[in-house]
Amino acid sequence: DYVCFRGMDNDCGRVGTGEATSFYAAGPPYVATAAQMLAIAEDWVETAPRIYEEYPELLAEMYGYSTAAAMHNLRHTIVRSWMISNKHMGKGEGWRDIDALPRDDVMCAPGYAKRLRERGDKLPQFYHYCRAEGRKQDWIFSKHRVPHDIFTCEAPLLAYPPVEMQAEDWGVNGPKVFDYSSEQERQRVTFMLCYAIDSVNEAARDYKRRNCGPDANYEETVRMHDKREIVSSAKVREARAAKAAKNAAKEEGGDRMRIPGF
Repeated sequence: DYVCFRGMDNDCGRVGTGEATSFYAAGPPYVATAAQMLAIAEDWVETAPRIYEEYPELLAEMYGYSTAAAMHNLRHTIVRSWMISNKHMGKGEGWRDIDALPRDDVMCAPGYAKRLRERGDKLPQFYHYCRAEGRKQDWIFSKHRVPHDIFTCEAPLLAYPPVEMQAEDWGVNGPKVFDYSSEQERQRVTFMLCYAIDSVNEAARDYKRRNCGPDANYEETVRMHDKREIVSSAKVREARAAKAAKNAAKEEGGDRMRIPGF
């Protein structure tokens, strides 16, 4: 009742995990009437801090939106093909379009994003870069590491990974947290990495053409690195097991409350 403060006689209190996933596991962009969004927003500001108070490790604002919508029984029709984010997802995101791209596409060549648009390939509309994407050992794209002066005449462009990266056996590049041994996994990661780099460079080139003189810097030299130490899979499993044990202990101690369905 603390989170579902409008009572339990609505979807916030009634739905199970399956229904919550089907109707309330939504993310922007949202399409709703002004009256619907106002009703959600007024409760959203209440649910988010309450959820964070009980579940500080979760994305409180995201679950706050879902619970606020559920209290008003505003079930969503979720279009799952518009967005890609988690390369390990199956039907929950629009990876089918990326998987259908020709295996011999040179994704890491300059101008690839423009060529895709001109070719008319069916692609997702939104790319959610919530984490660093790429081959952790040597090539990544991170929204937090894009140079702040990228849109200036003097700043160089982002460097492109080698065009053959997509076809390489990534297993020879040292320890990995994730297994990218399958061709499908490599295609997804390569697309997210190189499409982002090329899109940023395309925008920066356009800026330079419009605003800079003949001395504008078009060198492709800025390379992002994952500065965190690459840990072994065994250490990752050990850390996850320790976290699971800690959470289980809290559950047994009654420190946590359950949000129905979420």
